[in-house]
Amino acid sequence: MSKRDLKKYVAELNKEQLEEQILELYDKFSSVKVYYDFVFNPKEETLLKECKLKISNEYYPLKKSGRRSKPKMRRSVAQKYIKHFTLLGVDPFVIADVMLYNIEIAQTFSSE
Repeated sequence: MSKRDLKKYVAELNKEQLEEQILELYDKFSSVKVYYDFVFNPKEETLLKECKLKISNEYYPLKKSGRRSKPKMRRSVAQKYIKHFTLLGVDPFVIADVMLYNIEIAQTFSSE
């Protein structure tokens, strides 16, 4: 279905039908739920802290026993967060912060 056909279809629906479809999408697809949860309650600081923790665990992982395990050093973890933040429409400064943090933690690891 093209965007034009979708616009035509949506224009034909009344308000109750649109509300019903949006609620159905919210229940059925987790990505829609994540998007609306972010739009109505944007906790960028929480997302940023969680993201930085995941990235640092890629280079400096801790086991439950407190000992360090072998680092995986996957760049893809940061890239997934950057893509996710871009799709959500997070502030570009937060996205830039994630990018710089990823580079900083990788350089710190490689210098050790």
